[in-house]
Amino acid sequence: MRIAWMCGVVALVAACGGDGGGVEPHLVAITADDAGTTVEVVVGDHVQVELESNPSTGYAWVNETRETPALIAVCEPEVIETTERVGAPGVMQCMFEAREPGEAVIELAYRRPWEEGAEPERVFTVTVRVTS
Repeated sequence: MRIAWMCGVVALVAACGGDGGGVEPHLVAITADDAGTTVEVVVGDHVQVELESNPSTGYAWVNETRETPALIAVCEPEVIETTERVGAPGVMQCMFEAREPGEAVIELAYRRPWEEGAEPERVFTVTVRVTS
């Protein structure tokens, strides 16, 4: 299942790819281990965040990233099931595209979306520096 998913991501990156200048975009994977760090990418690269998630608890990762000209979200966070067991955790994936030089902070909050005003259970942030 994981291999099929990676093939899909590679196809997505190829389909979305670049400006036709012959340079293939890279897929930069970010995980919980990268929290609080700075990641450097180049214009055209895709940044994919993968974090453990368990929707059966009511919690979901919410994208609270402020879009900048440097980095934009290209899809909403989506949970990929890693097992067929009901109630088992999965992996949330969220994709961003580096559009122009600059800096942006990816911020994702693990919260129950219907609990307005409640503090998130967890917050994930990583700074992305985009170069040309």
